[in-house]
Amino acid sequence: MLINNKAVLNKIDLLHGRFGLEREALRMTPEGTVAQTDHPVAFGNRTKHPYIVTDFAEAQVEMITGVHETLEGVHRELVMINQIVARTIGNELLWPYSMPPEVDWNEVRIAEYPNNEVGNAARTYREYLNQKYGNGVQLISGIHYNFSYHERLIEKLYEVSDQEVAYKTFKNAFYMKVAKKYLTYHWFLVYMLGRTPVAPGIDEPHAISLRNSKYGYQNKVALGLSYESLCEHIDSVRTAMAEGKVIDEREIYAPVRIKCPNQIKLLNCLEENGIGYLEIRSIDLNPLAFEGITLEDLKFVHLFMLTLLELDEVVDFNPEELANDVALEGAKANEAVVERVTLILDKMEALNKAYDLGLNTAVDLLKQNRGMRDLDLMSLAHQHKENALVNPYRTYGFEDMEMSTQLMIAEAVRRGVKYSVLDRLANFLCFEANGKREYVKQATKTSLDTYVSYLAMENKEVTKIILDDAGFPVPKGRTFTSVDDALLSFHDFKGQEVVVKPKSTNFGWGIVMFKPLVLEAEFQNALEIAFGFDTEVIVEQFLHGQEYRFLVIGEACIAVLKRVGANVVGDGISTVAELVAKKNEHPWRGTDHLAPLEKIVLGDIELHNLKQAGYTPDSVLQKDVRVFLRDNSNISTGGDSIDVTDEAHEFFKRQAVAAAHAIGARVCGVDMMINGELSDDSASYGFIELNFNPAIHMHAFTLEGKGRNAAPHVLDQLGLL
Repeated sequence: MLINNKAVLNKIDLLHGRFGLEREALRMTPEGTVAQTDHPVAFGNRTKHPYIVTDFAEAQVEMITGVHETLEGVHRELVMINQIVARTIGNELLWPYSMPPEVDWNEVRIAEYPNNEVGNAARTYREYLNQKYGNGVQLISGIHYNFSYHERLIEKLYEVSDQEVAYKTFKNAFYMKVAKKYLTYHWFLVYMLGRTPVAPGIDEPHAISLRNSKYGYQNKVALGLSYESLCEHIDSVRTAMAEGKVIDEREIYAPVRIKCPNQIKLLNCLEENGIGYLEIRSIDLNPLAFEGITLEDLKFVHLFMLTLLELDEVVDFNPEELANDVALEGAKANEAVVERVTLILDKMEALNKAYDLGLNTAVDLLKQNRGMRDLDLMSLAHQHKENALVNPYRTYGFEDMEMSTQLMIAEAVRRGVKYSVLDRLANFLCFEANGKREYVKQATKTSLDTYVSYLAMENKEVTKIILDDAGFPVPKGRTFTSVDDALLSFHDFKGQEVVVKPKSTNFGWGIVMFKPLVLEAEFQNALEIAFGFDTEVIVEQFLHGQEYRFLVIGEACIAVLKRVGANVVGDGISTVAELVAKKNEHPWRGTDHLAPLEKIVLGDIELHNLKQAGYTPDSVLQKDVRVFLRDNSNISTGGDSIDVTDEAHEFFKRQAVAAAHAIGARVCGVDMMINGELSDDSASYGFIELNFNPAIHMHAFTLEGKGRNAAPHVLDQLGLL
């Protein structure tokens, strides 16, 4: 069908589609027993969660992706959801195998649900399954692949067909034919991707997939379902239900299911709207893959689904018998099976080459799969966990975005808020939950703050005026519009400790401090640096003390951070430049807000400060001598982060909240200078500036102290609970 229509079809028609993945896994203790803990509260309402739910057992978590047009997109999201689950379940592990380990069945808890109509129905259904099938098979886990071809592919095949039927009828017949072929040939996927050869208490020395055999999840009796047409299929399902063979369509444990987006009234949806997609259920978990299925596995399945359109409908074997034989005897398959496998692989390769698809024909899968019998599954589970915890500040698939944005995406997925990326480069997101939609840019630019509060915080002079009028202590200073105008006032500032900074910038860019100001040439250089970032520059009083960042969200101060300006400490051997390079090797230092700490650069400001301290980049610092390369303490210019939230007196936290509210801000980074102990409310203090769009990643992953993840608080304030 595809080879013969190469004149009208193209590569995109075949590669794209609508794809979704579901991965089931058991939560395990580090010692190797099924977890007895509740489904984590951090995952929110399991009856409404779009990404993370429970399956049969309380310890059986199911991770669900959204719908994607590419295999790469759906696979990235599956990895990301697995990563978030692994990071949220404490020291528990995810069992990497489809067949459960040896367990005490008396300790297996059926999933708990809220005491409401939806929750009670879910619980009742699981109790019914437990009584009918027993809880043994209920713990079997796998990959469910929701698959539909590119709509344009079906449309083009319809256009070249000679059938005088409506497109909807053609499409339904097309998918029914594919489903029927899948039932005929799904043994091939079992042979290629069978990855559960062993299980406690089962002696099948040549098995490759116990999950897809008689030991797996199968209906008690033959259902007699028809796949000749959609109408006949729907009628046969209703007959099976009427005869008491199944309670509803969810209990059909066939290798493939006919699906429609409305899962509650599936048969009615199919009648009204036609087939939406197929649910492929023959894929074992790949224990070598943290996410349960590799992208290469997925490409292989996709190529197989395309090749199905090329395979014969009439065969000379019994599909059900062959599928069970392959599952149990695949490790010593006879010549007839190997010959059939080779014929299908040849067709896959021909299709792959004909359209230059670049998909995986994966003959070497056989070698990998036959090595599953001797795996140390607990060691694999521990290794997968360790891999998930590497670089915990990164959210897989979104590493190119600001880290604060990555935190927001991860928290949305964790709690069950739907997310979408509107503009990746701009870090612009959309969140949806409980019928509410919110747009968020760069993590903290939200509808909570007004445009005028943003403008006021961007203008540091206006910020000071507003705070001063509200009775808050602020440094005195003047604003200049040119270097020449500022130089005329040099003698007014000479001998004083002053700060030269752009009027409307963040991240500590363009700030130079003098303690005290002595040379006019250095003052001019500082002005030129500051004017490089803005058309107006402020020269103001230098406040003594330690600078702190107070993060205000809504009515509360969520975190307090002590920021220590970019610095190096001598070892008696290395030059300043070498010390900077060594410090930048820390795994938490990066660039462009993609890591908790920024790398230190030796730019004009750093060189200026070195010179004032009597050093050059080639100077060797004596042991334990600390040199500050920046007077400002911003993390974005190479500073160190120390969480001091618990040490901060409530007075200062209240003042930070009040200052933010004075300017009309709900999400705000409040920078205060405190001259004295942070725990002493009698210490003198002053407000340096208020920051719109404060970065939240620096509070979540601190160099010292407890990390404070502000993403949940932002979503709470937005009403996305």
